[in-house]
Amino acid sequence: MNGLNRSPTIVPQWARLCVGLLAMALVLAGCDSNDGGMDDDPDSTPATTIADVVDNTDNLSTLATALGATNRTDVLDDTSETFTVFAPSDDPAFGFYDVDFLTSNTDLLGSVLDYHVVQGAAVTSDQLSDGDTFTTVQGDEIEVSIDEDGNVFVEGAPITTADVEADNGVAHVIGDVLLTNRTAAERLQVTSATEQLYQAIDNAGLASAFGNADNNWTTFAPDNASFENADLSGFSDSEVQQILQYHVLDGVTNSADLVQLLSDNNGEVAVETLQGEDVTITEQDDGSIVFNGGQATLNLDRVDQRASNGIIHQIEGLLIPPSLSGDGSSIDVTVTIENVGSSAWEVTNVDGASNVAGSGENPSLTLTEGTRYRFVNNGGSAHPLGFQNSSDEYLLNQDGSGSLEDNSGINYEEDSDGVTFTYTQQLADAVADYRCTVHPSMEGTVETGQ
Repeated sequence: MNGLNRSPTIVPQWARLCVGLLAMALVLAGCDSNDGGMDDDPDSTPATTIADVVDNTDNLSTLATALGATNRTDVLDDTSETFTVFAPSDDPAFGFYDVDFLTSNTDLLGSVLDYHVVQGAAVTSDQLSDGDTFTTVQGDEIEVSIDEDGNVFVEGAPITTADVEADNGVAHVIGDVLLTNRTAAERLQVTSATEQLYQAIDNAGLASAFGNADNNWTTFAPDNASFENADLSGFSDSEVQQILQYHVLDGVTNSADLVQLLSDNNGEVAVETLQGEDVTITEQDDGSIVFNGGQATLNLDRVDQRASNGIIHQIEGLLIPPSLSGDGSSIDVTVTIENVGSSAWEVTNVDGASNVAGSGENPSLTLTEGTRYRFVNNGGSAHPLGFQNSSDEYLLNQDGSGSLEDNSGINYEEDSDGVTFTYTQQLADAVADYRCTVHPSMEGTVETGQ
């Protein structure tokens, strides 16, 4: 009886347990039938995009800020597209530049960022070859180079960390910001170390020239400390403009070309600047490269900063043209000329040099590049002195205008007693003769000596 009395209670409990087990089995069976359960569902794990990679990498925090400031984050978060991104690091890449200026100029910054992005493919490092080019989202091409040690560069910027993979592409961390498609003016403006140089260029009215796509210049760019340590208060606006032009060569000379040029010339070379006067570049025994005997030193860590219209090499020190320095503006050679009647010149005295003038009437003059000459003209206003090219066009003219009189390197001066000028390479290449501007019989040739 006692057992029979308990059975009605026990049976329903087992029945309920069996029903529960059956229900659990059905649930598990349902999970098994759904491709392995929730843990294996691809939709259950959020995609890791390139935007996520940038946001979660400590040394890419500046890039993350820049992407946000220019509304580019959502673009790199798009899983329907595939990207290869060359991602500038905080240090050293963005460390060279004025980030505050960039983030406050979002149109410029956005264009700069787009130059770092290739859309449509995930290109890993093993797929990169020397000379490969890729069209960026910005529209311009970037080029890959690989040196003999296997180091990979993009537009000269080293890849420091390769193949950071994401679900919508791949990122390569690089050690510089890509600015090779920007003008020299833009590069100087956004580079922290040359902000004062850009300000000086802008104040001198030269910003448009440095931004001109048709120019192709080499700029030796003084850093901020160079301007802080220099006193330009004694120079006129025109002279400051000359000083800035004295830091520029016409044409592109990269560091390898410069080293080869020095090697070919026993370690020293004089090259003509945009200002017209030569700058002397010397390689020292310790491998350093100096200008004008030590006025400035080349910063070997910041050379070959390419721009769309030239190349920039940073220097430490400010270069002053010889004609504007304390001793360079002084007269090196004084030549006294007199007239023989109204038919010929005669050189009666030369101070400061020998072999300047031949003998007799209308002697040939032999002038030396880089020398500043004073021609004392005892004929006065009756026999004004001029220098012409082979087409009989006046380059310098005591009685009127000459095409090179405003050249800052030549630094032409005239008065009633004569003319003074620096015999630059530009003048040497053009001049053919000297003559009286009134009497054509008073004429002699001009040659360039050593």
